[in-house]
Amino acid sequence: MTRRRTTLWVVGFAAVLLGGCSAGGSNDASAPAQVENEPGDSATDERGEPVGFTAEHAVIYTGSLALRADDPFARADEAIAAIEGVEGFVANDNRRSDERGTYATVTLRIPAESFSDALERLAELGEEVSRSIETEDVTQATADIDTAIESKQVSVDRVRELMDDTTTLDEIVSIEEQLTIRESELAALQAAKRAMADAVSYSTITVTISSTTAPEPVSDGPDGFGEGLASGWAAFLTVGKTLLTVVGILLPFLIVLSVPVLGLWWYLRRRRAGRPVVATVAPPPVEPKNPQW
Repeated sequence: MTRRRTTLWVVGFAAVLLGGCSAGGSNDASAPAQVENEPGDSATDERGEPVGFTAEHAVIYTGSLALRADDPFARADEAIAAIEGVEGFVANDNRRSDERGTYATVTLRIPAESFSDALERLAELGEEVSRSIETEDVTQATADIDTAIESKQVSVDRVRELMDDTTTLDEIVSIEEQLTIRESELAALQAAKRAMADAVSYSTITVTISSTTAPEPVSDGPDGFGEGLASGWAAFLTVGKTLLTVVGILLPFLIVLSVPVLGLWWYLRRRRAGRPVVATVAPPPVEPKNPQW
């Protein structure tokens, strides 16, 4: 998927630059720094610049292979040795081992004409779990990039000719700005062409190898009184350590906060002690009068 996204980005970027070439060709030719896109031969070959892939049918092959083997690291070394015989190379190599098993993932670049044979040879390195092959036809995209490079090269040459005939400073500055823009666009197109040619010439195969060793089953809980007692004691120590840690964290705050609290308590107590005590005398009881009949 990464190779596919990269190719689509290259094609899209080239299409944007091609649109810029077409837009630039519609400008007024009377301006000193504007160029018409006149037909002509590309100067790319004359300048020694890369031509890129010009096959009639350009296809990008991408494959992925998942294998299972006893020793993934050794099988990965064998996979690398196998593609070296067909002038391939390693683009990426990741290996890891943990409690769940051993894993190795190698990304290999192989000449397109050896893609099928290499895939079959790699599949023999272990038990095949899955296989995936993707193809992308970029014939039209390659042709579009070639056309864009030719058009942009004509534009660059035309601006250089205008610069040779320019005498005023303002016109020279304007032409140099447009020449810089066109040369940058031309360089970007040529880079996109090289990337496209590389993707077509060399296919990509990603091989993932995992070990056949099954992970040890995880125990659901303690077995027997002894293991239960040991687990309970370990839990008790863990809880006690956690509580002591919390107390240690809170203790500095408690010491700092206790000073103003104690001062406020002492002040209120002294204030109450300084107030006079008012004795409260209860009124004498009122005896009920006997009613006279």
